[in-house]
Amino acid sequence: MFPIGFFAGVVLIFLGATAGLGIASLAKWWQHRSQDFPEKKVTTHIVLQSTSIVMWVVFMVFMQPWIAWLTFATITVGQVFGDLLMFSSYRARHRVPKAGSYVAVAKDVLSFFTTHSRTSRHHRRAWMVWNVRSLSVEHAVKGR
Repeated sequence: MFPIGFFAGVVLIFLGATAGLGIASLAKWWQHRSQDFPEKKVTTHIVLQSTSIVMWVVFMVFMQPWIAWLTFATITVGQVFGDLLMFSSYRARHRVPKAGSYVAVAKDVLSFFTTHSRTSRHHRRAWMVWNVRSLSVEHAVKGR
């Protein structure tokens, strides 16, 4: 049986990996942001998720269950902001009032990481456009 420290380390690796994805997607989004870029929501998400990683390291040092639960609560609240950003971005880019399933939206949002086809390049560029009213998806695809 593995000690709890091992599993805590695995969780830290996953937190780091998701933070890396978040930083990469924010960098792409930042390059093509518009006037309606939701800075407060993005900042809230980043602060909460960064705080949760620090809290998890503190848990690993002290191994107090209450720290783990507090970290879990912080991650959950931070993820709510991330999910709201993900779904509103999807709705804005696809001009639909309601997004599809969580998995479909997440795949669409993260599709800019793939480089296998012209279609994925189209999705990467379309994903970067936050406000379709000020910059149409067609202009973003053409590189304007």
